[in-house]
Amino acid sequence: MTQHLETDPFKECFAPIAYVGKMAAAATHEIKNNLAVINESAGLLSDLSLMADQGHPLSPEKVKSVSEKMERQVKRADMVIRRLNQFCHTTDQQTQPIDIAQTVGFVVEMGDRIFKAAGMVVQIIPPPALVRIDTHLIYFETLVWQIIEAIMTQKVKNLLVSFENDPDAPGVWFSGKADEPVQANEIFSQLRNIPLAEGLGASIKLNGPQDRIGLVFESSNLIEQGEPHV
Repeated sequence: MTQHLETDPFKECFAPIAYVGKMAAAATHEIKNNLAVINESAGLLSDLSLMADQGHPLSPEKVKSVSEKMERQVKRADMVIRRLNQFCHTTDQQTQPIDIAQTVGFVVEMGDRIFKAAGMVVQIIPPPALVRIDTHLIYFETLVWQIIEAIMTQKVKNLLVSFENDPDAPGVWFSGKADEPVQANEIFSQLRNIPLAEGLGASIKLNGPQDRIGLVFESSNLIEQGEPHV
């Protein structure tokens, strides 16, 4: 008889795959919308061409307006495709040096459509200085996303992302605003023993007085500290 476990032992193994799938779905949905607008504009140009063939005056302003609309959608789709291509290459290497702030910024950028749908605004507070660590990029991005996703379930409308450049504990921290704090304890209980973090030499930390939840790395992961970000 097959025993059904209450918890899925493969959940953590598939977490990065689930994350990649979610980001790919969001990106392709956005591209689909771009194509829909382009298709609509192409149909309008076709109608204008047919009217011109029938002797109706052709409005240069109208043609220009439709063409510019199509051009804007092409640029938007190209931006999404470039971003998606960059994201897909995060799985290329086992470990690599990464800029923590830059990488978190990219995760937020990739999830922009999902955040808008959830009515959440993510504000990144620039780090006091450059901090680079040696880690597995896709797993790091997955962990950042899991924390943000857990916060989204709390219906938080404003999420603040900040950074610590302590050489003994470099990391990224998540919090709400004073009038809408994140229920950090709840997220800490949910993610504190996540194997994915342990495998990266990181841990989920709680800063109770400030209602912050953080992803903090061991000092051995730190490879560079530099000048403040501009």
